[in-house]
Amino acid sequence: MSQMQARPWLLIAALMYVETIAAFETSMIYGAIGLLYHQIGDAVLVGWIITIYMLVSACLTPLIARLGDLYGRRMMLALVLFVVTIGSIVSALSPNIQGLLIGRGLQGLGGSILPLCLGLLREHTEPRHQTMGSGFVAATASIATGVGVLVGGLIADHMPWHLMFTFAAIASTIAIGVSIVAIPRSRAAKPLGGLDLLGGMLMIPMIAGCLFAIGQIKYWGIGDPRIAALIGGAMLIGMVWFWHEWRRPYPLIDVRLLGNPQVLLANLVMIISAYGVFQVGPFMSMLLQQTPAAGSGFGLSATLSGTIMFGAQLMALFGGTATGFVANRRGARRALQAGALIAALGWVGMALGQDHLGLLVSMLLLQSVGSVMILGATPLVLAESVPLDRTSEANGVTAVLRQANFAVATQLCAFLLSTQSVSVNGSNYPAPSAVGLTFAVLASATVIGFLVSLTLPRSGRKPTASSVPILNAAAR
Repeated sequence: MSQMQARPWLLIAALMYVETIAAFETSMIYGAIGLLYHQIGDAVLVGWIITIYMLVSACLTPLIARLGDLYGRRMMLALVLFVVTIGSIVSALSPNIQGLLIGRGLQGLGGSILPLCLGLLREHTEPRHQTMGSGFVAATASIATGVGVLVGGLIADHMPWHLMFTFAAIASTIAIGVSIVAIPRSRAAKPLGGLDLLGGMLMIPMIAGCLFAIGQIKYWGIGDPRIAALIGGAMLIGMVWFWHEWRRPYPLIDVRLLGNPQVLLANLVMIISAYGVFQVGPFMSMLLQQTPAAGSGFGLSATLSGTIMFGAQLMALFGGTATGFVANRRGARRALQAGALIAALGWVGMALGQDHLGLLVSMLLLQSVGSVMILGATPLVLAESVPLDRTSEANGVTAVLRQANFAVATQLCAFLLSTQSVSVNGSNYPAPSAVGLTFAVLASATVIGFLVSLTLPRSGRKPTASSVPILNAAAR
């Protein structure tokens, strides 16, 4: 028995701290989003600050996870934390938006921290500690995401907002030391089929092309042939990527799993949720902080806005309990459908009550329960649909699709907010018509997601505890 197996809680505590860094890197920027709208005055550019992180995370997480298998997870974790630290420093010191985008892109590697942590936990602990440890690590990720929004808001209200990146750089530097001292060396084991480098690299121009095209619509116009060329090129690369992954014996992302109707529909619900349910963080943070003089918004401080968003994140506790309750009694399919319905009711309620703070916050808390149920029930649906030894692959496909579409959806949301703007004291803000349009699109997406969930076929197999991985409950 290794020393770490004899002291599993030391390893679990170390991984919980390391995962906190990833959650902070993702969510702290939401606390300052109102200030960014005020200073930058361009919804598309503000959207890029969020989407560049998600773009890097979606494209590189599968590749980094596979590199961890090849060369050792501890080494890859320390390397990722080093790059994330550099990204935080670049963001903190950047005098312009270009430097901030570069820094945020480097920080995006933090999206690969959770799968590396879960792999290290499985590698260095006995089975009886793995389920509990995975739960602690995933719960830390969820709660720390809410705390990150709150901390970001506190910094934005009382200090120069760039200091949030200084805080992140210090915390991630400590995490590098923790990863080296408190986590044992990993065993390198070459996976079957080697490294699918092409499968990982093709995703970058595919997603980036879509993001850039959406962002340029505001400047070039939707009828500009360059927009069609960018989207068409991205779709062509996507077809090549899909064909490559379908034919490869051991692909980086096994798209052949989508041939199962239940897997396909469950992923379709997750994709649609990225265009509605999971946009709550950036969109609601903006609306709560935006000055009422713009015609929409509530003018809350970044701290108060962060407190509300933290409360919404804590609803993960209720959503997780509700998921288990429904899934145990009615099956994972019903749990997913219930989550999609609750999320749709919440978003429709927010759209109808967008001018009333009390109703808006109440519906925000309600939709948070639904969003967590969607995240929690989807792995259970997949576990009922694929062989037990392929559940990790199935959830990997879902995670990549969710992150990639979240990035595209965030940029689409930023474009919708930029369609009409108003000037207040020299700063540009989304006009009420643009906010209303964005609400309508996001709420419609959640309703469509619920309708798609109703088409899920029944499954004849129940998931077992060992076949259901613990996923991060935070909608990043």
